[in-house]
Amino acid sequence: MVTAAGSNIIRTFERFIRGLWTPGQHEGLQPTFVTKACVLASILFVVERKTDLIAVPHVIVYMGVVVFFVYFKLSSLLLGIHDPFVPFENLFGAIFLGGMFDALKDAIQSTKEKAAKVDAKNGKTEKEKKRE
Repeated sequence: MVTAAGSNIIRTFERFIRGLWTPGQHEGLQPTFVTKACVLASILFVVERKTDLIAVPHVIVYMGVVVFFVYFKLSSLLLGIHDPFVPFENLFGAIFLGGMFDALKDAIQSTKEKAAKVDAKNGKTEKEKKRE
């Protein structure tokens, strides 16, 4: 199943040979939807074959993967949905990669700055404010 994304992976080597090497455009660093979906389908097939977690016949799993690919190909053409994994990636990044904490820190810092500006307009310093 990963071979379906082979053209995207080989593109890096092809650019290197032609002399257009740009490491920032590597498929591993910025995977397309096809690459992500192929990796997900490969993991699904391995789990289905090697474990008892999926208790449905192989034909049903294969049909589900095919329907998944056809549905998202049609939705990208007709509805303009190019990567349905983006909401999940954003949620994962916000929870596990510190996005939530960075946003909270920025919010606290901006409220402190706004409070300092309001106090500066009123003519009160932090020391005077503490005395009151």
